[in-house]
Amino acid sequence: MSHPVRAIFDFIATSTRESFGHPVTFERWLKAFPDARVGRSPGRQTIAEQSVVRWDQLGRFSLLRWPHRYLGSLPGWRVIRGLGYTSDTIQCPALAKLEARLVSDDEGLRCDILDIEGMASSKSELQDYTTIGDMAVHTCPSYIEFTREALERNLAHNEIRILRPIGNQGGDHFSSYGWDGRIFLSNHGGSHHFAAAHHIAKTLGEAIPLHGKLYHTELDVSAARSINDDFAVYAISDRPEVSNGFQDAMSAFCASYYWCEMPAQYGDARAIFLPRSCKRAMRIAERLCSHGFFEVGAHVRRLAENQVKPTNVNLVDIRSTFTAH
Repeated sequence: MSHPVRAIFDFIATSTRESFGHPVTFERWLKAFPDARVGRSPGRQTIAEQSVVRWDQLGRFSLLRWPHRYLGSLPGWRVIRGLGYTSDTIQCPALAKLEARLVSDDEGLRCDILDIEGMASSKSELQDYTTIGDMAVHTCPSYIEFTREALERNLAHNEIRILRPIGNQGGDHFSSYGWDGRIFLSNHGGSHHFAAAHHIAKTLGEAIPLHGKLYHTELDVSAARSINDDFAVYAISDRPEVSNGFQDAMSAFCASYYWCEMPAQYGDARAIFLPRSCKRAMRIAERLCSHGFFEVGAHVRRLAENQVKPTNVNLVDIRSTFTAH
């Protein structure tokens, strides 16, 4: 049998099996791209506030992408009667409601310096360190003497603005994320002196009270559950050859899907939203699950259901007014 004839027979056989609910092209995609899976963890936990995986921003497309999309908008593909398998965009209101932002009342947050486990900015690379003490030892050893005098000298540094009376901190405040559990100093300077003071206070057993405004971000539990109820969400690589192959496989199987970018810490990756109302999409979800793909929707729901708030602080709900265009 000549090659063209064999190709025709293979196409007919594949199309027939696809029409009867067997995703042949998708299974070929799984074999062709074993590295399409995205790991559950994006890497080690560091003291950089920017290392917190911003699950609350899932569904927010980069402003560098064109066309710009409204928050909660998901592009994708589905079968439309009379048009066949074609591009589509849906609104997912739960995605737009996933972020819940709270801020402390006028009393602010009162804590000890050792309650702080990370910072927002530094001339040093915060991503290189897993503890503030480790950063201090490696980046500013000359600031460290285990004496009360050295501790006070570091705390007197004028860029540790959080030590000023609340309302006069030059923008420095505390930040926390319900699914992360840590308190960060969202600072604009003074990172090395703060780190040295933190390390000295821990070694000497000295209590250093801090007081400031806290911005706390949570995942809305009902929104996270709604997303997971409506979609099976999995992560795949966003390398062009992988995502293009995925698109071809979904088209061949006529399975609906939508997508958005994964949080930045996952690099080139996208979250695939498979509607639970689409039987063919659920066939794909079953195979992604059996091949160990990261189930993003279930993960976000679990994170939302197990969040924590900092203690000793009163928080007021102020939902974000961010709108993507």
